Amino acid sequence: MRRSNRGRPAKGARLYVRDNRFVILDQWPDGRRREIGTGASASDCATAERRLAEYLAEKHVPDFGAGHPAEILITDVLAYYAEHHAPKTVRRDSLALSITKLGEFFAAKTVNDLTPQLCNEFVDWRIGQGDARGSNKWRARAPNISRTLNPATARNDLLVLQAAQRFCWENRKLTQLVPVAKPRPSGPRVTVLTRSEAARLLLGARSDGM
Repeated sequence: MRRSNRGRPAKGARLYVRDNRFVILDQWPDGRRREIGTGASASDCATAERRLAEYLAEKHVPDFGAGHPAEILITDVLAYYAEHHAPKTVRRDSLALSITKLGEFFAAKTVNDLTPQLCNEFVDWRIGQGDARGSNKWRARAPNISRTLNPATARNDLLVLQAAQRFCWENRKLTQLVPVAKPRPSGPRVTVLTRSEAARLLLGARSDGM
């Protein structure tokens, strides 16, 4: 049986630009809204994303119960991974962004809900978000911090989810792993030479062989 979301915000905490500064907006079931400063300007998205990830980890206590995937929220898996593994990583800003985006999309889902279709929906949603410097919700306020994402970014996010799930399983928080469907990795970049470039390469190869 899936656990209820008692004690959780009615809407997930999210970043918003106000007066050229990033703030965290949160809302609870009784309708009260909270606004928490991040200390980050509108151009410092890495700090804002890291602060949001820290805020989510601080306010949320994972509940793994008996460890069955159908009873464990994905946000619990991400929170445990963020608290116990993320501080040891080198690219903490990148990891914080992935955890934040995964938590935003999979907020009410359990580990057992991870079907290929749901993962594909995450990929589509993530690409539509734009990168850390300009999700759709911020573009009206900060249009200068947006750029297009490619599927490789969504793939990296899902790799973080896969790693978080395995980390919880290795630490006896999960009784079994659920496959995480990911886009195929991008193929190698193909470089097409012009005739003059090819001729120069051939001439250089002949000179070296003489």
